[in-house]
Amino acid sequence: MRALAAALSAGVLCAAVHAQAPAPAPVETTHGTRAEPPAPTGVAQPQTGADVEFLRAALSGALSEVQRGGLAQQRAATARVRELGATLARDHAASAAEIRAILSTMNVTGPDAGEPQPDKAEPELATASGPAFDRAFLLATVAAHERALERFKAHSQVNPDTELARWAARALPMLADHLAVAQRLLKDAAG
Repeated sequence: MRALAAALSAGVLCAAVHAQAPAPAPVETTHGTRAEPPAPTGVAQPQTGADVEFLRAALSGALSEVQRGGLAQQRAATARVRELGATLARDHAASAAEIRAILSTMNVTGPDAGEPQPDKAEPELATASGPAFDRAFLLATVAAHERALERFKAHSQVNPDTELARWAARALPMLADHLAVAQRLLKDAAG
């Protein structure tokens, strides 16, 4: 009976994910690399409080990236930084939709897309403009993606045989690509 319930839950989740957000297409990044957001799958309902905590943190991070990416599209001084902002906003919006679908199967809520995602480490983004904004944005993006990679790697290894761990592992290449592009842009701006 539990197996049937889990299978039905996974099927409903898969349908919900596909209904909420179309699978994002691969994205050509600034430096010619390709990043693909993790594809929606039938992630089974997580069983632990650590899973819920991981998902809530991942959702909050994704929403922060969408918000930060939108700011970069509006206020960045260079086209390459604006392009990275668009990539972050698009990829992390898709991830947020997936996470919401997983959380909904658990009857757990996360932050709303309309809720501001305050990041106390980034007050300079609120007032910076031009090259100062680009630098602050890139530093914040690097720091956020380093933290996200650490969390996603750890969660993918805790119970590697679970669908949630495999989902976290599939997100790693996208996060690593975002980090690499931000690091390159930061290095180019400094040099």
